[in-house]
Amino acid sequence: MKSTKKIIASALAIVALVMASCPQESKSEEPAPKTDPALNGTWLEDDGSGSTVKFNNGTFENSYIGIGAPVMKGTFTTSNGTLTMTMTHVWGKVLNDSLEAKWYSKADLKAPAVLAVLSTNEHTVTAEDIDGLFASQSATGTYVISGNTLTITWDNGSDPFTLTKQ
Repeated sequence: MKSTKKIIASALAIVALVMASCPQESKSEEPAPKTDPALNGTWLEDDGSGSTVKFNNGTFENSYIGIGAPVMKGTFTTSNGTLTMTMTHVWGKVLNDSLEAKWYSKADLKAPAVLAVLSTNEHTVTAEDIDGLFASQSATGTYVISGNTLTITWDNGSDPFTLTKQ
């Protein structure tokens, strides 16, 4: 019995030594991106377009009531009144009715079969076109929330626009 205990104790000691000698996963010292919780919820654009944006703790989804479908989704961060939104996915049917009604990432859209569906006789869609699409749908600007009104002014010089919290 004593020898069995010695063997188990030795085995546990060896396991402990091996685990101690393994490289440990380093933990990032960078804080997680911050988001303003006041943005969380559904916001309706006031221009009559029927555009809605749903913010939820660092993610967003944009849709248009007029077409009855989502358009894009992605991530957002906030800092000192600055809002940065980055598109990560686009709804397939928005780009081409022949695509499935599902979310497509940039990598999904660069697949040769998808590029072929997006191409026309007049224009062959390339991976660079997809990069441009995603770049054009990422933006930074200032935002102000006053009551149930959100006003965003993008850095690209476009006119400010307002949304109302639903």
